Amino acid sequence: MVVTISMWTRRNLFGVLVVALAYWVVILATSPASYSDTSAYASAAVGYEDHGFSENGNPFWEFGHVLWRPAAWVLWRAGKPLLQPHFAGNRLLEVSAALVVLNLILGFLAALLVYGLARKLTARTWEAWVVALVFICANPILNYVQTGMAYVPGLACQCAALYLLAGVAEGAPATRSRLWGAGVCLALSVLLWFPYVLSCPGILAAALFWKRDPSPWRDEEARRRIRFLVPVVVVAALVVGLVYASIMLPNGITTLGKTRAWVATAGHGWSQDRTLLRLGTGLPRALMDLGNDGLILKRFLFRDPYAPVSAAGLLRLGLWKVVLVYFSLMVLVYRLWRTRQRGILLALVIAALPVLLFALLLFEPGSPERFMPVFPVLFPAFAAAFAGFSLRDWSKSVLALLFVSIVAANLGSYGLDAHRGDRSAIERITVLQEHFTPNSVVVLLSYRDQMSRFFDRHPFDPINVRGGLPLYAVITAGTAGTATWASEFANCVLETWKAGGEVWLSKRLLSARPKPDWNWVESEDRRIAWVSLPRFFHQLDTGADVGGDDGFLRLERSEHNGRILLSALAGGAR
Repeated sequence: MVVTISMWTRRNLFGVLVVALAYWVVILATSPASYSDTSAYASAAVGYEDHGFSENGNPFWEFGHVLWRPAAWVLWRAGKPLLQPHFAGNRLLEVSAALVVLNLILGFLAALLVYGLARKLTARTWEAWVVALVFICANPILNYVQTGMAYVPGLACQCAALYLLAGVAEGAPATRSRLWGAGVCLALSVLLWFPYVLSCPGILAAALFWKRDPSPWRDEEARRRIRFLVPVVVVAALVVGLVYASIMLPNGITTLGKTRAWVATAGHGWSQDRTLLRLGTGLPRALMDLGNDGLILKRFLFRDPYAPVSAAGLLRLGLWKVVLVYFSLMVLVYRLWRTRQRGILLALVIAALPVLLFALLLFEPGSPERFMPVFPVLFPAFAAAFAGFSLRDWSKSVLALLFVSIVAANLGSYGLDAHRGDRSAIERITVLQEHFTPNSVVVLLSYRDQMSRFFDRHPFDPINVRGGLPLYAVITAGTAGTATWASEFANCVLETWKAGGEVWLSKRLLSARPKPDWNWVESEDRRIAWVSLPRFFHQLDTGADVGGDDGFLRLERSEHNGRILLSALAGGAR
């Protein structure tokens, strides 16, 4: 990865040091809300080490993150001597730690690159600092930069590509190293997370229109920029094509049907409806953590009878965040248009539109990472609109309010409130560990259970280092499995019993109505209603009872239960 030397001149050194200090202070002061699929990537790397690639479902070469699991394996193998002494032989945690370190390094690089891009567009250094700080504190950055996910490394690659191309657009020599480097960076972003392909046209457009109006697109400067962008596109396309071909051909993915099946596995079972409605909170979450506000808004919109929310109650919560984000984005468009920064505005539209359509029509728009591909163009756009800040300019004051809100709200969520609920989760985990036998499983209502969140949020806690509890969630709203929850649960139980383990049921599954702090939203997924859960689970025989009112029941291995489970397995959801 090539970074031009201009960023490291004496003029900018102090600014870089300020960004570095801000980045590492924020990292030390916060912790992620979820490590998400980090353990899955670690498991794939360990599985590849033990067995190599298998055609029967080994996810090592997953389409959506085609190079991320191989990167995890390579890093783990290279860092074994340093990692092994710290994790008591737990190889999954060794791989996870290697990925976290890579994320932290590339997240730092991304922050410096955003500062460098902002510095090119702002009149004063402190304005670029502000944009870089807002980037560091953006919701998906804080949530993923300390995990083993591929989103931040892919983002760093896209920022590097735009930084190189912006330099050439400003007059730096269009050397082979710069142009090929930019092409390789774009390719790497796509190979780390395929949806980054959606924002590549926006990055190219940002370079084409950098610091200029897009209307005179046939002048000599426009032709010069088009000429230096052509090899970038060619290099990026060649690298992506060669990597995918080198994976598909040896693994027999040579027909259209097999390719479609391989691509489909990257969807991870997501199957949401009412995506336009979900976009209402999904887009603001790309910048600002809504906490449980998004869930409460769903309860209001879906008229949840178990946890009703009034319009007045909604206004007392964090609805202001949603309003502020949407209003600020409109102000951003207004500022860019009014200040003749229409080139960066057009690039932002070109970057954002495919991402929005993909989230709405093909995937899901509720997760903040869905919109990260827009960040390499969005934050330079923020910088251009914020340049020359003055309190007398109402539009820039609105952007300043957004920036302050993002930093304050997200530092609060990932710092002060990050460990809320941990104590009760530890108590429930400790009780279960005293009765747990090998090959057993804990069945929860959903992965929103605080016990699941504890394991996900603290993979390096001593409880996890000693060995966590295998968890199974009956309901994961918005996925295809919701329609067949009963049969999938039955299959989980029968497989666990076959392996000689026990099944421990959360008592929440037998409750007549859900409590608000269980994070259930009635009608969030129209394929499941709460009444179906206690009606099904009350049929089952249970034995040992541990953990009190919010504890667990051991599912008995009886003929009665066997008949119910076999019936569910054959009949699907009830």
